Amino acid sequence: MITLDKLHDATFDRLEISWASGEAMFYLRAFIGGKATSLEIALEGLTSLTAPRFQPWGPSTSINKAWEENSGEAIKLTIEMQSGDIIEARAKKYTVQNASAK
Repeated sequence: MITLDKLHDATFDRLEISWASGEAMFYLRAFIGGKATSLEIALEGLTSLTAPRFQPWGPSTSINKAWEENSGEAIKLTIEMQSGDIIEARAKKYTVQNASAK
C-alpha cells in the first residue's frame, strides 16, 4: 500500500475529471523503494476540487507533501506543491495505487 507520506518529491503529471460520474484521477511519477513508479490517485464521489497554478515559490511539478483530513462526511485530500500551490479535493473516498498494478 502506498501512503501519502511517500509522495514527497513525486512529479504531478496531470489530472482528469469525469463530471458525470464525480470521479477524478491524479497521475504521478515517483521513486518508491528505489524504483521509478507511475502512480494514480483515484477519487470517487468528488464534490469539490481546487487546483491553482500561481507558483508563488517558483515553477515546480514536484509534490512537497500530501495529507488527508476526514470529516466523516468527506475526505479532504490536500497536495502542497513545491511551487507553493495547494491542490485540494473533497471526495467520498480515494486510493493511491501503482498504475501498473491495475
